[in-house]
Amino acid sequence: MQAMAFYHEDGLVAAWNFAERYVGEGGHIATLPEIIDARLSTNPGDLPWETYFTTSSAEYFGRNREGNLVVVVAHGIGPMATLDGIMKAYSHEYKDKTRSRRGGRVTQQEFFALLDGEYGEVFVVDYAEYCNRYKYPFKEYLRATSVAGDPMLFARFGGRTRCEDLVIHHESFASAWTLERAGVDLPNLYGMDDARWEEYLSRRCDTLSYDVRDPFLIQVEDANNCSYEWGFKEGEVIAHLLSVGSLSTVHHEGHESLAFDVSCHEWWNGVRFVGVPAGATTTPIEPGPGSVRNMIEKHWRELMVPTVSPGQIGLRRLMQVDDTYFTMRPKQGASLDTDEPEFVVLDMVPLGEPVDFQTWIGGHEIFFRYDITEVKAIAPPGAGGYVVTDGIDVVWEDGNPRWHRTKLQFYRVTTDTTQRVMRAKVLARDLGKMVTLIS
Repeated sequence: MQAMAFYHEDGLVAAWNFAERYVGEGGHIATLPEIIDARLSTNPGDLPWETYFTTSSAEYFGRNREGNLVVVVAHGIGPMATLDGIMKAYSHEYKDKTRSRRGGRVTQQEFFALLDGEYGEVFVVDYAEYCNRYKYPFKEYLRATSVAGDPMLFARFGGRTRCEDLVIHHESFASAWTLERAGVDLPNLYGMDDARWEEYLSRRCDTLSYDVRDPFLIQVEDANNCSYEWGFKEGEVIAHLLSVGSLSTVHHEGHESLAFDVSCHEWWNGVRFVGVPAGATTTPIEPGPGSVRNMIEKHWRELMVPTVSPGQIGLRRLMQVDDTYFTMRPKQGASLDTDEPEFVVLDMVPLGEPVDFQTWIGGHEIFFRYDITEVKAIAPPGAGGYVVTDGIDVVWEDGNPRWHRTKLQFYRVTTDTTQRVMRAKVLARDLGKMVTLIS
């Protein structure tokens, strides 16, 4: 078994449980240093660089026994090393009915225990000293020379050596990318006259040429909704898991960079954990199952469940998965289509030519909502299914979006109603089944 990335649309708890179920006894959730190790052994275009990851590393901010503000970083140990501990810390926010509290919290006693080494080895950074290094601490993109000496990244990456190794690896392709960008002749999208545009291109080329020698690589952040500067209150200890962003093209203050961010995980952020089975490392990381709907489309044959034949199932929208057509699960009222396959279509015969269809826009025009009764009203006799054949056009009246308009093709269909595809919401809660599918 190899390390695998786990996302779940139900959020942190489901993603953690999914990953933990996969790795089994002796496995663990990857720390931030392990994700950095994965990036050290790969290149842009490979999974470790091309997506974000939430980790089992955690960061704590509070006062030590001497009264100084310090940041403590713990990798896979400490109060937030377990799901119960994570939930206890973040309950400061998600249990607050006033919706005014932000971030996670642990007790002062737990913070002292971290500092005393009771959980194991941790990294400690003096907050005031760190802030004095930068004009805008926890906001700036750092150049390679700054990253190589940044104590916060030493702590988050699990040591100076790993951080310096990452700088060498990241700088090599970031500089090459910036050099290439310096030679790109951009189109004049700003309507400048020729002289001003040439001046802008020259200035841009000079800036990027300097960036080649010392490129911007990483943005060091705290939590946007609970920053260390204003989110701290005396007597509290702020606590968050640590996350790392994907490699991205960044435009800032006249610069263009190939960089990523390292930040504190906010409770409502998306989550992608890496499960590491016993004896495995994070090289390589398998992409994992993705969304539940993707799993259904990939494994629908293993997800067929017997059912008492419902007889006539009525008019249904049809959808295609690979080379197989399905009836789509019905929706309720004037709403979006479910996009969930249900019964396999054994045969489908077109009935005439596509028919014009128009429906009133009852909300935002980007959402194509309609009631099945509207489709039934224009369906020919014997129709059991239909597909949307054209794009969805918006018809405007007096400057407002009034109608959606498209074409529908109707079919006479034969379906196998003795079995149906498992529902997405059922599969999403069956972690055992999901682990079986990906294994």
